[in-house]
Amino acid sequence: MVNVFFGLCLLALIGAVVLVVAARKSGDGIAVFGFRPFMVATGSMEPTFQVNGLVVARDGGFDDIKVGDIVAFRAEGMQGQTALHRVIKIVDDNDKYEGRIFVVKGDNNMQADGAPVTRDNYLGKVVWNTNFTKAYADALNQPGGWVRAIALPILALLLVFIAMRCLIGASMSWQGKGLAISAAVLLVSSASLLAYAAFTIRKVDHTNEALAKVANDFSEKCKLGETWKIAGRPVIGRIEIPEIDLDYPVIAYSGASSLDVAITHFTGAKINTTGNSVLAGRRVYGDTSLLNLFFTRIDRLGVGDDVYLTSPDCERVKYTVTDHEAVKSPDDSMLMQPNDGKRYTALISGSYDMLNRYIVRAEAVQN
Repeated sequence: MVNVFFGLCLLALIGAVVLVVAARKSGDGIAVFGFRPFMVATGSMEPTFQVNGLVVARDGGFDDIKVGDIVAFRAEGMQGQTALHRVIKIVDDNDKYEGRIFVVKGDNNMQADGAPVTRDNYLGKVVWNTNFTKAYADALNQPGGWVRAIALPILALLLVFIAMRCLIGASMSWQGKGLAISAAVLLVSSASLLAYAAFTIRKVDHTNEALAKVANDFSEKCKLGETWKIAGRPVIGRIEIPEIDLDYPVIAYSGASSLDVAITHFTGAKINTTGNSVLAGRRVYGDTSLLNLFFTRIDRLGVGDDVYLTSPDCERVKYTVTDHEAVKSPDDSMLMQPNDGKRYTALISGSYDMLNRYIVRAEAVQN
């Protein structure tokens, strides 16, 4: 029985590795009996699909798609790469495309996709997903990840296997053996959860520190007329919110993937110029701790709190929060400010349940 248990666990581990690697390497997904696995690459569908989550789509069924379904398709705006978005509108007759088309949008995106899904770029309907692969894939992507994600789990299985073999051969009742085995499994599981929690906290802290350094370097370099980049994207500003210990660089918005890198200048006036400068940032779903990553805790801001923005010309301007609210996906009217020659900023993100957006508005102290 122990040998069977160990064999099944080892087989499950190997299967998980193969599935994760295959899903990551596949372009249109490797079809197995009409089902295609995909590894989620961006946060456009959070919290339904988290980055490095696993999604399975079923081929066919284009004519059966309904509003609300999630479809896999080759995205025109992403050079044909696979995307997974929700259908928000179906158009049967149109002047530009032949046949029915689907207007799609990522649950965590502020706007619908620029190009529709057609019969030609449609790949399938999403029928299953899990976010349990996220931790595993994240571990693989870290330095020494193969050791943590493969070698350590195998070592843990070996230790459990040896412990169970010893317990079965021990001179005690079967009830005692069962309790001992349960205790061993509980101990290994608890240790794994604690290790993962510690790894997550360390990773977030490291990310916060690295981004804060980039933001500080930007402030220093811009005085010398130099430019600074993060993940290949030019830094165009810096945002500091002392109340929630936030200090991040700002980059230009260039699609959902840019939100994974830093705070983005989404739309509106340039930073620290007349008008309303709208900055967008992701939130860590479900994070209610003291950790901070992008706009995780902007709902904790209150009227009168300070926001500091630094523009490319090194001007650092203090803004004061005037109001904040949770709203549905914002339209342009929610982002508008009076055309009165003053400087404003709006911080916008998804709420924890991702059903609403959260907006914080602020006005420059000296205009």
